[in-house]
Amino acid sequence: MKLKIIYSFENDLQRIVDTIDKFDWFKEKGYKVDLPSSINIAKIKEYSKQDISELLKGSWNDEEYKKTERQIKEDWPKYSERFERDLIAVKLKPAEEYTAILTLYGVGGSFNSKENKIILNVSYFLRKPNRSIMAVILHEIVHINVDGYIRQNKVPHELKEKIVDMIMKKFFANDFSQEEFLQKWLYSKSFSEKAEVIFDNFYPDIERAIQELSKQMTSDNI
Repeated sequence: MKLKIIYSFENDLQRIVDTIDKFDWFKEKGYKVDLPSSINIAKIKEYSKQDISELLKGSWNDEEYKKTERQIKEDWPKYSERFERDLIAVKLKPAEEYTAILTLYGVGGSFNSKENKIILNVSYFLRKPNRSIMAVILHEIVHINVDGYIRQNKVPHELKEKIVDMIMKKFFANDFSQEEFLQKWLYSKSFSEKAEVIFDNFYPDIERAIQELSKQMTSDNI
C-alpha cells in the first residue's frame, strides 16, 4: 500500500476556501481550525477566493512541507504492510495507493473517500508535538475504508469518529498513546463506553458492528 505526498499553493488556497465554507460547522462541533493570520475572523464570510489568493501569495513557502514529507516517508514503511493486512482481515478493501495532501490550514486531518485522498494540517502537529502525524494518517485512511458503511447507515459525525477511534485502537493499541484513540472533546465518557461494548460484541465484523451501532446509539447520549 503506497502513500503519495503532495503540497502546493493551489491546494492551500482551496483548503482555506473549504475551511471558510465550513467554518460555522467546525465551530459548532468544537474543532479548532488554522487560517492565515491576515484573515479577519469577524469578516470571514466576506473574503473571495481572489482575496485569499492575494493574502496567501505573500507568505507561502514549502519549507515545513518538505520537513514533514521526509518524516512521513521515513515512518510510513513501518506501518503500511501490517495496516493493509489488518484492513483486509476485517474484510475491508484498501486501495493500492492513497494521496496525502499537506497543508498549514483547516482542521488536523480530513479525507475524501471518492479520490482516496487525505489532508493533513501540518500546523496542528507543530502546535501539538505530542500528537502523531502517522496516527492521523492511519486514522483518515480508516475513515476512507469504512465510509461506505457509514453513509449506508447514516451514522452521525460523533459516532463516526468513535467508530474509527475503536478500529484504530484494535489495530495500533501498542503503537500510539491512548490520546490517539479517544476524542474526549467530541463525545462523552458514557457514550464512548456504550459504543465500545456494542463494537466489541461484533468485531471483527465491521459492517455488522456499524449497523448495530447506528441502531443502538443515538445523538441524545453523545
